[in-house]
Amino acid sequence: MVLGVGLACNNARAVVEGLLRSGGEFARTPKFGVRLRQGRRHTAYRLPADGTTWAEMAMGGYAALCAVVAAAQHRWTAVPFLLLYTLGFWWVGGSTLWETLRPTSRRQGPPRARAYSRHRKAA
Repeated sequence: MVLGVGLACNNARAVVEGLLRSGGEFARTPKFGVRLRQGRRHTAYRLPADGTTWAEMAMGGYAALCAVVAAAQHRWTAVPFLLLYTLGFWWVGGSTLWETLRPTSRRQGPPRARAYSRHRKAA
């Protein structure tokens, strides 16, 4: 249930794009275990975080704020549902951010740090 709630922003975006656009761009999703490099899983490509990711994080924050307000007003029946929304949106949005920003191996830093260090070495 939590995952279904978290996918609401992504599904809504897909429906709107499907209604407004003819044809669409297919963005290939990263596959894990594509090839092994020195005994570790390695993936050479990732999808970047987009506006939907930030919308999911914002919706999770809004639901968390509403849960706090509902608890302060002793509206206990609403709190579990609001927490369900909070967990769902933050799970999906956080997973996307994690996959976008995580290092590809233990020795490498985040993508921006790697680009900066390459630029620094070339200079």
